[in-house]
Amino acid sequence: MIPRDFLTVFNSFEDLETIKLTLPSIVEETVATGSALVVHDCSVRNRAEIRRFIEGFECDEVFVVFSSRLDQARSRNLALDLGRTLYAPEYIASIEDDHGYRPGFIPKMIEAMKTYYGKPAPTGMKFGLFTGCLECWKDLVRYEALEDGNLYPVRDGERTGKVYLGGVNACCRVAPVRHWDAVLGRFDTDEYPVSGYQPSQMNLRNYHNGFTGMVIDGGNAMFSVDRVGRGVSQELDKRPYHPKFTKSDPILNHDPAGS
Repeated sequence: MIPRDFLTVFNSFEDLETIKLTLPSIVEETVATGSALVVHDCSVRNRAEIRRFIEGFECDEVFVVFSSRLDQARSRNLALDLGRTLYAPEYIASIEDDHGYRPGFIPKMIEAMKTYYGKPAPTGMKFGLFTGCLECWKDLVRYEALEDGNLYPVRDGERTGKVYLGGVNACCRVAPVRHWDAVLGRFDTDEYPVSGYQPSQMNLRNYHNGFTGMVIDGGNAMFSVDRVGRGVSQELDKRPYHPKFTKSDPILNHDPAGS
């Protein structure tokens, strides 16, 4: 075991051009801060080329895993469990492969968690789940700013429901390990490789335990690559699953407010 304060879990799947834009920034920030990074790739197509690229980051702070294709939840749970065993971190970030870190992301995130974790937000909820991404939910949630520029979601009529008010998008979720253990738990498995059910339950558990989310640094501490994903960002008839036959149906697909 090599103890590290901060662990990033980065899951990739069959999008080499995107991870060429994002993964180097995460590796650089990880090395610069003496943190740890677990990369899990379960690509099927172009696997050899993707593997060559990922294995090119030869440094002690990066641990790489390749596996057969796994569903969304099991892939993330595998990497989370492995990273905790290897590094015994105090803080864990779960990052999607179309997101990257800007310099200073990890120190800013640790400072925000040390300052705000468990403290009441102006909404009356407590801060418990953190992110650096403002892009993915900017059209779904209304945020207000604290004096230091960090943002928090606010109630906005019927639109901001439990899923949104209680947490942050699965593209970037960061929390102290004790919060992962006591509140967030693991990603929930589903019958489909990709579904909204698998990541949404963490936000619901966060909400029902009285916690909300925070976007650090006004969303300026990280970046994302504009692409069409494999889930809800695709048109319905092109998705690799159908919402009527997943556990997520009553939570996300027929109730955008998540109420």
